[in-house]
Amino acid sequence: MRFVIQDGKSPAQRSTMVIHFSDTETIASLTTKFGQLVSLINAMIDGVIIGGSLTLPLPLPGSPGTALATADVEEGSLWILQTLAGFKSKFRIPTFKESLIDAGGEVDQTNAAVIAFLGNLLNAPIASDNRGDALDSVVLAREMFQKSRKR
Repeated sequence: MRFVIQDGKSPAQRSTMVIHFSDTETIASLTTKFGQLVSLINAMIDGVIIGGSLTLPLPLPGSPGTALATADVEEGSLWILQTLAGFKSKFRIPTFKESLIDAGGEVDQTNAAVIAFLGNLLNAPIASDNRGDALDSVVLAREMFQKSRKR
């Protein structure tokens, strides 16, 4: 369960906090717990909780297969997509294929796999930004490295 907390600065800044629950919980029970926790957390913070969300485990459509020996979660691609209103949505894809990165470090948007991916994200009902607005264009799609964290 993710809580979005906003401070009182101008412009306001947001941060998130995450509390984990069993994957056997129902959406109804988690919704109830979210409401209870909002009150409890708000009593301890100077900011304000302005939203929340859930991440649910989903079954894979078939076998996950086997990762290539060269796959590295530290290597990936950073994507920034934008809505018609100019709001941006950002995500990173770990283990992105080096063959889909051009010499300048940009994702090759002429590749068939990339075209299919973007065709299902942009102006399509399959994805939106966190306000529910359709994603309209690619602002950035480039190689990004990140350090992995040991847990």
